[in-house]
Amino acid sequence: MKDAKHKVIYVGKAKNLKNRVRSYFQKGTGDRLYTEYLIKHVVDIDFVLTETEKKPLSLKIIL
Repeated sequence: MKDAKHKVIYVGKAKNLKNRVRSYFQKGTGDRLYTEYLIKHVVDIDFVLTETEKKPLSLKIIL
């Protein structure tokens, strides 16, 4: 997820990406401070398909 300056503000992983992204924007999911921040600041979402679960963890470090 990227903000208005195209800075990466969140890297996550999910088996069902549609459900994962939707969960951030559904009513009642903004109870955590960081989730509220994401909802207010995300302007773009990119995704990268990976073959293993370890790859998203390394992407967090790189991005």
